[in-house]
Amino acid sequence: MSLKWPREISLGNWIHTLLRSTEYLKLDGDGSYNLNLTQVQNIKTFDFRECSTVKKLVSTTSIDWMFGVFPVLEFLKLKNLPNLEEICNGPIQAGSNSFNNLKVLEILDLAALMYLWNSQNQNVSLSNLTSINIHCCDKLRTLFPLKMAKDGLSQLKELKIWSCEMMEEVFSNDGGGHITFPKLKILRLGSLPNLTTFCKGIESIEFSLLTELRIGHCQKLTSFVSTTGNNPRLAGHSDDSLHWFCNQKVTFGSLKELRIGGCENISNLWCHQIPPGFFSKLETLDIRRYANIRSLFSSSIVANLVNLKHLNISFCNEMVKVIENHKQNACENTPFFPSLETITIDSLSNLVNFCGWRCALQLPSLWRVLISDCPCMESFTMGPLTTPYLNSIDSQNEGNIWQLEEALYWRI
Repeated sequence: MSLKWPREISLGNWIHTLLRSTEYLKLDGDGSYNLNLTQVQNIKTFDFRECSTVKKLVSTTSIDWMFGVFPVLEFLKLKNLPNLEEICNGPIQAGSNSFNNLKVLEILDLAALMYLWNSQNQNVSLSNLTSINIHCCDKLRTLFPLKMAKDGLSQLKELKIWSCEMMEEVFSNDGGGHITFPKLKILRLGSLPNLTTFCKGIESIEFSLLTELRIGHCQKLTSFVSTTGNNPRLAGHSDDSLHWFCNQKVTFGSLKELRIGGCENISNLWCHQIPPGFFSKLETLDIRRYANIRSLFSSSIVANLVNLKHLNISFCNEMVKVIENHKQNACENTPFFPSLETITIDSLSNLVNFCGWRCALQLPSLWRVLISDCPCMESFTMGPLTTPYLNSIDSQNEGNIWQLEEALYWRI
């Protein structure tokens, strides 16, 4: 049932009768707040939007909600409710099956929302939740307490959070321990200017099935998982030596697509040495708008990227080299991308070389290269270059790419 309710008007008894039996309900308009939602406790899909008068969705102090709030609801969408401060404004008893069957949660343009559920007295089980999409909730400082993620979210497959001005961390933490997201496949965090970390004070976090990770325009993000927080076991430890993706606190076992940009406080995505097999399934890497990164890879990291197919780097003004050798013996390891097919380099104003050391660079699968606006480029690599399948160079560049042009000439 879809009701467009632009102002305060009375509903006929026949509508109330239909409401009690409907499984789908869409409410639209300022008059919607007059509807007594106790009449629709058994709906499976609830879409509520464009209402400036509602401040709470459900008052759980009412006896009508004592035995559970929307126990069979599967899809909940709340959109453009500018004065909604909370979903439930009273306690939710443990074991009440409130929101227990919820699978999809979309919270869009709720400017006044302070939290989704109060961790102090609202006991909500989200063990069936598969998708979360949060957008433009500027007062939301965190998504859930970490305890909720540990006890539930075992079915979560997709998590997207965008344009939340005050969000500081995705999960708030009062303890420590280990957390795993066994089915999460897509994680996107964007335009979160006050986000500093995904979660503080935990000992480890595992994303065993995550295939896509996107992080963009999170200017204060300094580490993906921070050791600082309320965990006494980690007291005194510093994040200074930890990089985003190469410490034992974070595990990405299946990551195929990594896109990161606009995170100004990061000077290194990973450390110089990473465990064997780390990021071995990665196929697409897109890095853009990093002000402080001078090089992207060490030679040891390159050795792990055996399945990387697409590499895109743009608007990293301090980058001098893409690949840099950090060992004393400059030829101890040979950079080798066996699967790399395309390279796109754009607007790297200080880039001197793609590979900045004098060893053979082997790119046996490379067929397309695009280079533009890299005026300081002296050469693609400082050593021999092998590109047997190169057939396309798109260059709008003042720098020197003679090695690529020569490789293409002899290929033809």
